[in-house]
Amino acid sequence: MADDLTRDQKEAERAAEEQAAVIAAALVLALLSLRPRMSVVMWWIPDTWADFADDVAKAIAPASKAHDRAARAVWLGYDPLDEATVAAEAAAREKAIRDIVDNTRKAVEKVVAWGQMNGVTGDDLSAILEKVAGINANQAGPLLDIWEKAMEGGAAAEKAAKLLVDAADKAVKDRAKTLTGDLLWDAVQAGRMAAGKQEQRATNAVVTKRWVTQRDELVCSTCGPLDGVTVHIADPFPGGFMMPKAHASCRCHTEITVSEEGMF
Repeated sequence: MADDLTRDQKEAERAAEEQAAVIAAALVLALLSLRPRMSVVMWWIPDTWADFADDVAKAIAPASKAHDRAARAVWLGYDPLDEATVAAEAAAREKAIRDIVDNTRKAVEKVVAWGQMNGVTGDDLSAILEKVAGINANQAGPLLDIWEKAMEGGAAAEKAAKLLVDAADKAVKDRAKTLTGDLLWDAVQAGRMAAGKQEQRATNAVVTKRWVTQRDELVCSTCGPLDGVTVHIADPFPGGFMMPKAHASCRCHTEITVSEEGMF
């Protein structure tokens, strides 16, 4: 498939790949930084989540490098300090941070509710919170199942705790990897869009974007019908998407095309 990609898209993929390891490692540390702050009486404190948001912001900052490099591959005249581009990138970054923080907090709330419903003591619940903080809401249920089964099976508390920590550590790493992939691909697609919009504003050209899937058996029912659809750079694709991704772990990308005025 790589041989079929344009030079611009190959450069975009390289830009994302070069930042992936850095961001994933930083996100793991940011997610784990919550654990010492977790207890039944402390988890809800606003400063805890404000500090966590700051840690996440620092972790994902290198995505801007992928954004700008992908943009320059589309148009050499791309200006990273363009006012509209800076505003759009800042809004996307804030949304990404907010989503990560909200989903992390929902996981903590889910664990607290589970503990209260099952009569878990405050000390035991605090210990569990400290071990699993950093996961997302979807990961909470399976991790709590591990704890319950271990305890129901007569495992010593130390063994149950070890099983829980090992599973939670893996969940955090898996989450960081998925988040990194989504964040970088968002940044790359946004960079390509930013370059296209800047070129349109700076020239008399008509700039369009085309949705491209991986064109294999894994393409989903949402993205499949979008493959090959071309629209003006400022217009949404069918379904209201301005650009990929259409869903988590979406593998689609955009191709930016420039033509003479009036040709589209």
